[in-house]
Amino acid sequence: MAITPVCFGVHVGRGRDISGLFLRFRLDMLKSTPWISVITLALLMGCGSNEANSNVGNAAATPGDAPSVEIEGQIVVEVGQGGVTAEEYLAQAMRSPSASSGDMSEAERKEILNSLVTEEALWQEAVSKGLYRDPKVRKIMVNLLLREEIYSNVKASDFAPDELRAYYDTHIDEFVVPEKLQVKRIFLKTGPELDTAAATKMASELRAQLVAQPDRFKELASLHSDGPYKRRGGDLGYLSREGKPGIEPDVIGKAFELDVGEISQPFEAAGGINIVAVASRRDRQERTFEQMKGSVLRKLKNERYKELTDGYISGVKDRYPITVDQEAIDGLDLTKAREGRAATDGASPVSAPPDLRGHALENRPPRPTVELNIPGGE
Repeated sequence: MAITPVCFGVHVGRGRDISGLFLRFRLDMLKSTPWISVITLALLMGCGSNEANSNVGNAAATPGDAPSVEIEGQIVVEVGQGGVTAEEYLAQAMRSPSASSGDMSEAERKEILNSLVTEEALWQEAVSKGLYRDPKVRKIMVNLLLREEIYSNVKASDFAPDELRAYYDTHIDEFVVPEKLQVKRIFLKTGPELDTAAATKMASELRAQLVAQPDRFKELASLHSDGPYKRRGGDLGYLSREGKPGIEPDVIGKAFELDVGEISQPFEAAGGINIVAVASRRDRQERTFEQMKGSVLRKLKNERYKELTDGYISGVKDRYPITVDQEAIDGLDLTKAREGRAATDGASPVSAPPDLRGHALENRPPRPTVELNIPGGE
């Protein structure tokens, strides 16, 4: 169930009110995103321009309201309803090659500030166009929300050594490498062009050649076998008794009846006649708790994530009225929807964002000129 992102207001004065969630996202991106990606930032950052109603630390938000947080720090330039703070400027400046020497030219400082001004302007423009409703942006926002509310609150230190050991002891089968066989197969599909009797005769002849010259398995499979593994000379890879998607259990079961180097008699399975051979065997391996301690911790954390996420989502949904118009849903024409999608497959959607990584610097939008005293100047 997708969680619809709530829109947050922006207010500029001596500081800014904005969602703590969006703020952290913006600062994280500023630390890791070059200027060429500011359009991506503008597309990802979105919210409505509602008036902020409460501070995060003061009261829980009700559905449709926007929790806000006062941003501390000096605003070095105001842009529309937002602005650029000293913290944002410094974070961007630290990415400059000359930042380590402390000898940054005035032109470099202006370039950094201009890029932040452009990002802020594009962000607000994206907000005004409602781009926060884009499905990809919604998904990113939901994932960020869960990271902030759930994942960041689960730490390795939450799990005591005794808890890890107890999990290992009660789930030991999950940490065992099962016995595996490297299986080769020749498959002759039966049908109008090759009936069962003819396929069985052909398989018997192929088996006789393999018994005489086992090293020809790849050659004969490439020539005569059907199915996707023909290109690999019939090599199915290493298989456990649990099997592998796309390979029939009867084929795997027959392989586990053979010794290494043995070739089966032709047998019927999966709509055809089969020959299988075992090239090698890997024995079952038990791994100790010390070897698997990291895997145990990951499994426990994933279980905790799921438990907390289910509870969090349930609580959020309880706060948002949900009304299902089943009659309208039942009236939707899925056939027409599929036809419409098929008609546009392969086409370039008008609304598809460009590949910003491939854009040359000359394709950047023009930046506003900013004349002011920049922090950190001479």
